[in-house]
Amino acid sequence: MGTITAKMEAELIRIFSRFDTDGSGYIEEAEFHKILDSLGYDESNEVRSLEFAAIDDDEDGKVRFREFADWWLDNR
Repeated sequence: MGTITAKMEAELIRIFSRFDTDGSGYIEEAEFHKILDSLGYDESNEVRSLEFAAIDDDEDGKVRFREFADWWLDNR
């Protein structure tokens, strides 16, 4: 993630926390699908899964805050 302001980081944390519905500290694929739904993303589950895999840099099946922030900033 590039340089961001403290205000932007706080906003990203707020957004991340909103979608980390179980408070685990990461976003699972089902939670990620909800993010896409809220953004009006109208693609198949297969495409959504591919998008999730592309964001999951360390391939652990979880999107952590930094992975999420990079994706969010790249796609806004």
